Amino acid sequence: MTRRKGRPSLPGKRKANGRLRAQAAAPDLGNVRVQAMRAGFAHFQGGKASNELGDAIGKAWTAGLLDGFAADAQAMRDAGRDYGQLWRRCYGALDLRTSSLERRAKASPAPAESTQSAAERRFERMDGIVSAFPRLSREAFYGLCADYQDSDNLPPFLERLINERMKGRAPGGTLPIRGDREKLDRAAEILRALVEGRRETRR
Repeated sequence: MTRRKGRPSLPGKRKANGRLRAQAAAPDLGNVRVQAMRAGFAHFQGGKASNELGDAIGKAWTAGLLDGFAADAQAMRDAGRDYGQLWRRCYGALDLRTSSLERRAKASPAPAESTQSAAERRFERMDGIVSAFPRLSREAFYGLCADYQDSDNLPPFLERLINERMKGRAPGGTLPIRGDREKLDRAAEILRALVEGRRETRR
């Protein structure tokens, strides 16, 4: 009588007890457009900034767009990223396109000072600085620091400015139009204020 074959063993490395070792999931490299964009960034910062490409502010820093301002570029990047992460934690379910005071009103009832976490108090201090700037400055800042977290997308003005920096290094895209650099300058003005911890008089 012919002996029936058992189920074939699965390939892969095994533990001492014979069980298969768990295999790490393959990283998601994104679609062709995303891969081309990330390959273009490899030319900046000596190719050592791949961990900074998870948000818009990180991409701006990697491309050198935060250089040349009065504050340190890395400090501006970190301040903007910190604000964006704190905003998501405190007001992520609310409409971003409202003023600071309107966001606080929508979050009613407002927590007492004694019940706020350290992160919430830090955000309130930072948001007080941001909300003192004109609307157009805040719009540019929100696009750079809060709207595109954990995303391969970018605010249009920033994408065009980065395309200009990548010229000849990655598939061409739309180049900057009038007003793009001004938007970056406005956002950088707020970033500088966050780094310095100062408030600007609303204009």
